Amino acid sequence: MQYHESLPLEDHEVVITFDDGPLPPRSTHVLDILEHECVKATFFLIGKMARNFPDAVRHIRDAGHTIGTHSYSHPLTFHRMSLERAQFEINEGIASVTSALGDGTGPAPFFRVPGLLRADGVERYLASRNLQVWSADFLADDWTRTARRRCIRAPCSASRPTTKGFCCSMTSRSKPWKPCPTCCGS
Repeated sequence: MQYHESLPLEDHEVVITFDDGPLPPRSTHVLDILEHECVKATFFLIGKMARNFPDAVRHIRDAGHTIGTHSYSHPLTFHRMSLERAQFEINEGIASVTSALGDGTGPAPFFRVPGLLRADGVERYLASRNLQVWSADFLADDWTRTARRRCIRAPCSASRPTTKGFCCSMTSRSKPWKPCPTCCGS
């Protein structure tokens, strides 16, 4: 979507990511569905949310999912904020998730810029910290007023005609998520 290079995925392989959590009970509902479907995902967590819901952060980790970060407070201004402010958002987000994990480990070195509103200086800083910037090949747009049916089925139908996999981004803040029966066989 934003980059010329994507993950080296196999045919029809799908990487599902969830942003903006944790937010019980919605993120808990997502975890239950993922467990039922034997699916693993990557969760990009907001630092403030991790501080407010550390048990939910540990639940994500204990369920075997990957945890990346998504800033401290999710400002939709990364493309125009000062580099110092961006560094605070990045570092405080990582520190908050690390603290919530509570076992001395930290999140994976994955970062998704809120709103995908990237800036070259921010990306250089992330690279200097050995943090991989994630975008998405498909946005479910489940945080908008788009019809819920489209949000659930569009990622699945998008994977069918391609010969490559893709990365689909959803948010933990949306209404309870359900897997598409076509993709997940439920």
